[in-house]
Amino acid sequence: MKVFRRISGITALAVVCLAGTAPAADHETHEIDHNRPGAYLGLGLAHAWPSFGDNIGDNNGNWHSGLGINARGGYRFNRYLAAEADVDFTNRFRAKESLGAGTTLRNAIRTTASTINAKAILPLDWIQPYMMGGIGFQAATLQEHVGNIRTKQTNYNFVGRIAVGIDVMLHKNWGWHIEAGGILPAGGSFETDDNLNLVILNTGFRYAF
Repeated sequence: MKVFRRISGITALAVVCLAGTAPAADHETHEIDHNRPGAYLGLGLAHAWPSFGDNIGDNNGNWHSGLGINARGGYRFNRYLAAEADVDFTNRFRAKESLGAGTTLRNAIRTTASTINAKAILPLDWIQPYMMGGIGFQAATLQEHVGNIRTKQTNYNFVGRIAVGIDVMLHKNWGWHIEAGGILPAGGSFETDDNLNLVILNTGFRYAF
């Protein structure tokens, strides 16, 4: 919950700052229909916080956050609805645990989630809040290092994706987004009953055709 509150605060601050600094003339809101139907693409950076189970990697859940990339493409059907495909790649979540006798267990997890989402939009001209949800699949790779011994295994899960965000159109075609959400896998991971749940904050540019 602390992470969600922190992300919500960052999102709200970013929107307030942008709204205060962007002159209305630059957006030409009376001449451009930012709510028009059509396809769009987006690419941005992401920061993800893991909420993994304690049994994954045998390091008592001591996982650090990771950086990644979000890529998206979608089609807007009308003022209020769109369909969007997202790829969320995170590299890497890291953790380590002392095993005694000078031996340390070092783990790293890399994840890639691909989802299809339904997107509901509040069409406030050039600022457009939205919420979305969808389903897809996640591939996760766990690398374990104990001394000179290295192992690697890959896990696949069905996932759900939920998110809230804001699209800000800075031009007829170009825009910017900030989004907070979660990726929620179903079933256990890496021979345990624990899930690879993620909270993700991502931001980047978008192009509307």
